[in-house]
Amino acid sequence: MNELSYEYWWAAYYGLTDLKKRLVFEHFGSARGIYEASKTALQGVEGLSAAQIQGILDSRCEARILKDTQTMVEKDIYLTTLGMTDYPLRLRGVVDAPYGLFYRGDLSIANGKTIAMVGARRASNYGKTMSMHFARSLAEEGAVIVSGMARGIDGAAHRGALSAGGKTIAVLGGGVEYCYPRENRDIYEQIGTKGLLISQYCPGTQPIARFFPARNRIISGLSDVVMVMEAKEKSGSLITVDFALEQGRDIYAMPGRITDVMSTGCNNLIRQGAGILQNPETFWQEYRESGLGTYIEEMENMPKLTHYEPEKAGIISKTEDQKDKKSDNSPEFSLEKEDSMVYSCFDFYARSIQDVADETGLDLLKLISIVMRLCELGLIRESFKNQYIRCK
Repeated sequence: MNELSYEYWWAAYYGLTDLKKRLVFEHFGSARGIYEASKTALQGVEGLSAAQIQGILDSRCEARILKDTQTMVEKDIYLTTLGMTDYPLRLRGVVDAPYGLFYRGDLSIANGKTIAMVGARRASNYGKTMSMHFARSLAEEGAVIVSGMARGIDGAAHRGALSAGGKTIAVLGGGVEYCYPRENRDIYEQIGTKGLLISQYCPGTQPIARFFPARNRIISGLSDVVMVMEAKEKSGSLITVDFALEQGRDIYAMPGRITDVMSTGCNNLIRQGAGILQNPETFWQEYRESGLGTYIEEMENMPKLTHYEPEKAGIISKTEDQKDKKSDNSPEFSLEKEDSMVYSCFDFYARSIQDVADETGLDLLKLISIVMRLCELGLIRESFKNQYIRCK
């Protein structure tokens, strides 16, 4: 098999959680390394059950993998993975990011100034109008609008960005060759050529309800900021907000009348501390002053990559020597010093693992290990999901 086929196999393998797939990848250093690993070698991966190991072994069908990879190529669908250098930078920093992303369009825009816009499917005319207005204005300033191409707010956000000749990313809940809902066929076609259609689900995967919550974490993971334009008190859009908070993203909400049920969720977010969306100009000024997005501007000058030529695609394949070798720029911390450094990042207000990762520059998997050790020592504790506070 070629390198792309190994990457496709592991990206399309759904027998493990995304976090566990990432841990297995980090253990072996490449998709090919996982494919070629013996049963004994797989047993050496901490946390893999006997059933999970057998599932990996049973999935190794070369003829089927080669056929599925060729089908992807014939459908003009591309693939990027954690084993490739062009995987979106923001999403790479999310602990449970999907190993693989299938897409059509311009992947490089995912490293631009990305702003997610989400909200109700049964949105009011006001909500849709304001979503188009914000998306159009922000796209004119160079922002990339990220949403889920659903009815209502999502569709309005994509349309607003496209109407300004701007860039937009649609994160889908099925294979990228499927347009759902069908009423958004017009923007689906435009985004495929002028923006980016992206999904963690392999070609041939029909969009079904249980896939959509998982795609919400990709929407927030690709973005600097999540804007909630309209939402009920128990709106599905608030799932995206939960993911965004876990990932350390900023939240903004558009206020509405207190008697309007479609604004209850947004008003509650503002009461809890979310930023207030008054107009696009004020938001953009705050965004620029915050410095969000500037850390990846250097990516704009990088050459585009060709996925089907592994030597040009930057497919990462670590040897055992490379895994153990530190870069010349890596700080020489002993384990005790790393523990102390991470501990010093926490205070008596909650901080996310992503915040500490950004501050320390430590690899996420190593950081998680240190955080768990500090928890066992009683030095920090989890105050709520993926948020930790200092105890002593």
